[in-house]
Amino acid sequence: MDLKALGRNTLIYAVGNIGLRAVAFLLIPLYAHLLSQPDFGMLYTIFFTMQIMLVLMNLGVRESLVRFASEAGRAGRMGTLLGSCLLVNLAGGALVTGAAMAFLLPFLGGLLHVENPGRYVLLASAITLAQVLTNQMLNYFRAINSALRFMAAGLCVAVALVIANVLLLGVFHMGIIGALVAQLIVYGLAFAVLAALILPRLGLGASRQVLRQVLAFGSPLVLSEFAWSVMIAVPAYFLSYHVGLAEVATYSLGVRLAQVVTIVLILPFQLAYAPYVFAHLDNAAIRQSMSRVLTYLVLAFGAVAFAVLTGSRFLVPLIVPAGYSGAVLVLLMMLPAVGFEALYAFSSTLLLIRRRSRVAGGLAVLAGGISLGLNLALVPAFGLYGAILVVNLATGFMALAVLIAGLRTYPLRLEVKRMTVGLAAFAGLGLLFLAAREASPPAFIAAVVLPGLAVPVLLYVSGFFDPSEKRGIRDVLGRKISFWRRPAARPALPSRLAQVLPSDRV
Repeated sequence: MDLKALGRNTLIYAVGNIGLRAVAFLLIPLYAHLLSQPDFGMLYTIFFTMQIMLVLMNLGVRESLVRFASEAGRAGRMGTLLGSCLLVNLAGGALVTGAAMAFLLPFLGGLLHVENPGRYVLLASAITLAQVLTNQMLNYFRAINSALRFMAAGLCVAVALVIANVLLLGVFHMGIIGALVAQLIVYGLAFAVLAALILPRLGLGASRQVLRQVLAFGSPLVLSEFAWSVMIAVPAYFLSYHVGLAEVATYSLGVRLAQVVTIVLILPFQLAYAPYVFAHLDNAAIRQSMSRVLTYLVLAFGAVAFAVLTGSRFLVPLIVPAGYSGAVLVLLMMLPAVGFEALYAFSSTLLLIRRRSRVAGGLAVLAGGISLGLNLALVPAFGLYGAILVVNLATGFMALAVLIAGLRTYPLRLEVKRMTVGLAAFAGLGLLFLAAREASPPAFIAAVVLPGLAVPVLLYVSGFFDPSEKRGIRDVLGRKISFWRRPAARPALPSRLAQVLPSDRV
């Protein structure tokens, strides 16, 4: 079964998703230089809270739209499906905002170290709802396999976010409020424009039957998505309470750096993989293809994580003040959690094939409880390093539990040996980085970068790849080389020789 379509869509989604989500990384230098370190920590505490709000407002209907898009399209009811999903999001936004204003103001005020957190909570809620609605419109492009439109829209939103933040923070010096207002303006306008382009062609409607369908499928996913958000955000809350916002700033920057791997690889893979699998369930070779995809995902994770890790060694001192230097070590220690996130992105699809989303939800509740207990025990005692350990342990439990449940639901024969080799190679490079991270640039390149570049060559010549995979690698490399260099034309053969020698044309 040809995996080129999956790879191509993953690459296109990566470009759009990088544009839309990497803006959080691109704005780090602006925030770090124009805000004090405690204010930086306060802003990212709000961002962590918004991540949790986003999951609750979404109510799992993002995946519901993708899962039922083919059926709705064939029945001519895509407008009803999309309208029902948007209605669920609006209801979720109203409920989350009301609950936050009614019950959470004292709690959030303590975390943010302010007496009147109401305006921050209202802004966070409004931004999150606008983002959820915008994401749902972008998700429509994903549901109809229009990856190029997804990419174009994502890049436009990203550019607008950068411009708005530069104006409100850099020109008008509005501080934390400016950063929040910039997001509210951009996501609000983005939703209005996308709705004006999409909804008139589809028609907008809703039905009780569709509402029940999308909620029955998507609502159990809220628990798993909520668990992932909690496992990242709650350690920041405990750090703010027990240590201070300055430590939250270092933790937040390290998490943002680690999330570059998520932005570049995991989220694009997730966007492309589920529609690919659902569209090929009737193909006899799908299980073998899925197993091989997991192996490639492990190798891609190692490559992207190594690139982010080595790049941070040179980039972080240039983009942020010296007080954030510990973020590079946080990045290194957070990479296992990002790897578990990649494993979960693959494993959760196994449950969705059989519509067992409730299993993922139940495991999420358990993982969230484990995370909370570990935070209570480890963060007060070990501070920043305790928070990182909690994230790794909780995400590891979640990913492995879902993988085991998924394999029982939809069995696959995994390539355990090859994945172990790939992970061992990356772990070795991580240890080299830990030992040489403070070395001079030439010594760092010799000790870390050159061995990292040698790993794929060693895998290629060692028999790690089978002949068909090697042919695919050569084809890809050949196309890249031919793009930059046109092959020299062969001289024409004399007519008699041309008749005698065999032709290489098919």
